[in-house]
Amino acid sequence: MTGLRTALALLAGLLPGLFASVPGSAEPGDRPFIIADATGNWGQPSPYLHMRRGPGYLLTSFLFDTLMWKDTNGELQPALARRIEPLDGGLTYRITLAEGAAWHDGRPVTAEDVAFTFGYVERFPLMFGALDAIAGAEPEGADRVLVRLRHPMPSFLPMVAGAMPILPRHVFEGIETPFEFTGPAALTGSGPYLLDRYDPAKGRYIFRSNPGYYGGPPAIDRIALVRMSPIAAIAGLKSGEVDLATSVPVTAAEDLRQAGLALARHSSGHPVRLRFNHRTPRFAGRAVRQAIAHGLDRRRMAETAYLGEAEIWSAGLLASLTEGGTERYPYDPVRARALLAGAGWQPPVAPLRLLAPQSLDPITRLVAAQLAEIGIETRIVLLDQASFEGRIAAGDFDLAMATSSMLGDPDRMRLTVMGTRSNQDGYDADPALTAALMAQSREANPARRAELLAEAAGLYADALPSYPLVAARTLAAGRPGRPPVYTPGGVAPGIPSILNKQAFTE
Repeated sequence: MTGLRTALALLAGLLPGLFASVPGSAEPGDRPFIIADATGNWGQPSPYLHMRRGPGYLLTSFLFDTLMWKDTNGELQPALARRIEPLDGGLTYRITLAEGAAWHDGRPVTAEDVAFTFGYVERFPLMFGALDAIAGAEPEGADRVLVRLRHPMPSFLPMVAGAMPILPRHVFEGIETPFEFTGPAALTGSGPYLLDRYDPAKGRYIFRSNPGYYGGPPAIDRIALVRMSPIAAIAGLKSGEVDLATSVPVTAAEDLRQAGLALARHSSGHPVRLRFNHRTPRFAGRAVRQAIAHGLDRRRMAETAYLGEAEIWSAGLLASLTEGGTERYPYDPVRARALLAGAGWQPPVAPLRLLAPQSLDPITRLVAAQLAEIGIETRIVLLDQASFEGRIAAGDFDLAMATSSMLGDPDRMRLTVMGTRSNQDGYDADPALTAALMAQSREANPARRAELLAEAAGLYADALPSYPLVAARTLAAGRPGRPPVYTPGGVAPGIPSILNKQAFTE
């Protein structure tokens, strides 16, 4: 309990006057709704400042609304857009804005703001909001916007309207370095909450409700997200001093259930993948990549690194094997060594550099050990997220561990395969795979799109731009009055988290 008491005492110090007594004895109205999170610091909650990870984006969404948003049932609902109408066979969308929407500084949200956002994000891309199909956006009166597409985009609603935060033109216009724009104005959004306090060193956020929110006052007036170890979070949940924990050990499920707490268990939908550096000739041939796949025991990884709480992922990338399909590359180290020899594999003089973010340490060590069993020596390089991204961008690696969501709209597969971020494959060496991915992104007929995606999955499994390993299962816990909820398909474009703002506003 010491860690819990320390965390809550420090939190109380940040909120003078909010706690009437010791946290555990305060009435519900006397303290914020407390969310325990093992990481705590996800960056400043502004579109260009948050950590480029899902939770950072979701905390930013407390302040910045999108045109649409998923409710806790996974259904897209109107947000800043009261209505979105497809025109010209899906080549144009007319967006009508919600009435009464205003920025936190009191100025109204207008069509000029929305049109400006499309142009600004094209110049300065955000983490989410795939704008490669957008030809332009222009106001059509004070409350309507026309968005024109270069080609049909069936994922426009979930991947653009439901993912891109709308920016205030009067704040961001003239800002040419948005990733360095850290002043208070950078937090001016139109969302249901405002930021009272952010302490990056201690990993704490204090949010308060936006009294002028166009969607009505949020159900929870104040929210505090506090960095807390899983052990401390469990103790706090049991004592009533913590209301929600974003993640607790799955091994604690029965203990928490017996304590009367509400649980939410979910597959992360984030398969860990072994990435190959396609800039180097040693991985240019798919035979080498297929040999490595046969040399990796994914079931052992799930049992050892995740205590059995992980799903084996399909080599075709789109889904886990529990959702159907067969194991394309069964574990067979003898066959792996034979395939390597047949491909003319020559071990390098120095061990291969195997890069990984620190969060993937256990599974990375298992991968390194299994590669050694088939004659591939590696040197593990564990890095913080920023350093990891820098090394990947520079191509300074041989192998790397990556993870990204495969939830939400299936166009995520195209972005994962063809994208160049640290958790994407950056792969375009297979014209047939590229063609299938591009075709599905433009195909409006659902049945035909499903056929193209199945084709892409088969081509991916054969080419192995990277090798999908396992996706961990996660467990969140909360008080019964407001239990944790995982949004089906993930929040926004596919983030597997209980931090959907709709869970706190309704």
